[in-house]
Amino acid sequence: MGAAPVAGDVWDMLCSATRYVIQKSSDGLTVGLHLDSQSYGEGHSPAGDLDQAVRAAYAFAVDRRDRQKAPSGNGNGHAPVTKAGAPDA
Repeated sequence: MGAAPVAGDVWDMLCSATRYVIQKSSDGLTVGLHLDSQSYGEGHSPAGDLDQAVRAAYAFAVDRRDRQKAPSGNGNGHAPVTKAGAPDA
């Protein structure tokens, strides 16, 4: 009994990662993947379902990446600084 080949969108998710690790243990299967140097996601499947674990890890990594790239509205990537009690301009 061997592992099923990874194909389709799960294969694309793994290929888009800069690196990933797949760990099998008595608790199931855990996948950790990096989309870049700051966007990391980890997924776990107690049943050992590789597709499920990869999809979960990818979703977490994309969410983290998207939060880091959220526009701040001031054009420089930093949150605007405001003074307490100052009227909005």
